[in-house]
Parts: sequence; C-alpha cells; structure tokens
Amino acid sequence: MRVSRIVVGLDGSEDGERALEWAATLARDLDADIVAVHAVPLIINTPPALPVVVDDRALIEELRVILDDQWCALLRKWEIPYRSFVERGSPADVIMATADRERAKLIVVACRGRGGFKGLLLGSVSQQLTHHARQPVVVVPAEKR
Repeated sequence: MRVSRIVVGLDGSEDGERALEWAATLARDLDADIVAVHAVPLIINTPPALPVVVDDRALIEELRVILDDQWCALLRKWEIPYRSFVERGSPADVIMATADRERAKLIVVACRGRGGFKGLLLGSVSQQLTHHARQPVVVVPAEKR
C-alpha cells in the first residue's frame, strides 16, 4: 500500500503539534500530502453544565485561520502539500469522515488532546479511531513531562 495522503487531527495542543511533526516527517519521506482537520463540537457544556449548541460562523472562520496560519505553519515551512478543514461534529467522526472522503491511507493523531486526562493511556478520540476507523491509525505518544 502506497501512502499518498495522511489525515492529521489537530486541536492546538502540544501533543497535536508532535503528531503533526511525526506525520510531516513521514509525508516528506513518502512524498505524500497531508489533510489537517480540526473538529468543533456541535454541543459544548458550559457552567453550570448547561449544553449550548455551537453555531457561530465567526468562530468557525477564526478557527480556520488559526489552523492554517498557526497549526499548519510547519507544513508550509517544510513545503509539504496540504489542505486544511474545520468541520462541526465529534472529533473522531470528523476525522474518520475526512479520511474516507479524502481517500487517505493513514490517520495520525496525538494520544491525548486538549480534553485529555493525565494518566490515561489514550484519549477518547484516539481510542475511538483505533476501534472504528477504516484506515490504519498512528497514535503519537505524549512527550514525557
């Protein structure tokens, strides 16, 4: 199997940065391109635990700019071809749908993202992906802190 496209789930965390660097190194070695994706939950919990539906188009646009300008800066620096998307939905579902739509051969994520609890071996997103994705999933370990 030739890996020509890699989907990377990003959330702005340091661990996500490490996952992108790992994927970028592989993409450079294999002459592959990267699809960077960030998921915005449809519902977030706010104090005092009241669910709020997120439908702020300005927020989505702001996140698109951050994803492309900041989180994908390494890809531009290394001249790796990439596209980036911000989509609404649960992170695991958005990453899997993007991988399917983009015909990716590999998914790369950090072991834990922003919502991760210290001490857990895998975060919920990486765990869901390893159980349900159609593509192979690489979970990049957290840096020892």
